[in-house]
Amino acid sequence: LVDWYAKVMIGNNIEIIFKSDFCEDNFDLNLPNHSITTLLNEPIQIFAQSSTDCILQNGLLSTDGRLVTIYPEQIKAGIESTILVTFNSAAQHNTMTRLAGTISCESEIRDIEIDVLSLSIMPKNSSYAKSIPVTSNTQILVPIETVGTGSHNFDYKIDGPLSRIALSEQTLRLTESDDFLLIDINPNNLLSNNMIINGVIEITDSNDNLWVVEVVLIAESSAAKSVNDYISPGQMVGLACIFAALWIFLTMKDDQPVDIEAIIEKEYYEVREDRRTEYDAWGRQIDD
Repeated sequence: LVDWYAKVMIGNNIEIIFKSDFCEDNFDLNLPNHSITTLLNEPIQIFAQSSTDCILQNGLLSTDGRLVTIYPEQIKAGIESTILVTFNSAAQHNTMTRLAGTISCESEIRDIEIDVLSLSIMPKNSSYAKSIPVTSNTQILVPIETVGTGSHNFDYKIDGPLSRIALSEQTLRLTESDDFLLIDINPNNLLSNNMIINGVIEITDSNDNLWVVEVVLIAESSAAKSVNDYISPGQMVGLACIFAALWIFLTMKDDQPVDIEAIIEKEYYEVREDRRTEYDAWGRQIDD
């Protein structure tokens, strides 16, 4: 029999830890709980940590007949190490195998059993943002980032507030390039100008592994568009310089002094030139 006791730790969350003074865990392995999806020749990562230096003993087998090796085979005390589990050959596309067996560190033995789905192409977590009309229906093309080659069909669903205005009936088949998900947007009288709509596209495979595309849409009314929507920042700077130069020119023109005497003299001579000289019957000039 082993004496166990519970230790309750209260912080942001409440944790209950069961411990025993005579049953200490000196070797830990950390890997996904139920399944892994990998590319055809991609190694599986396992995180290992031990309280003592030790040489790992590999007792893993693959149900598809491939040989399994681990690297590195030695870990240092107190340092979390990444152990790569590799196969001697690539898997076939869209095949499932089970990795089972043990990994030992001195007297500490850990049993492992996990399903591995091998695909030639997989999606990647990503994000997408776009502006949409407030009232009219529209369509958006959400790019789906991928890694690998070939093609494969995936399941997906739209979740969050976005699901109230978004719908897609497209089959999501990922290929090597230009992969998009076409989504119909129907505002349903739920939007107002400058409203932000958040949501996610959750992509899953047959092994229930999950990838997420975070989506942010901004509702914009066409009547509320500003001059910035039609003129680029560079053009705005150019227009500002032109208006500033025009203002300086007009200001300088208004500040120039006016020569009153020159104007009067010019008008006087112009009037004198237009006058006709008249004489009386005796040849004398008639005064005004």
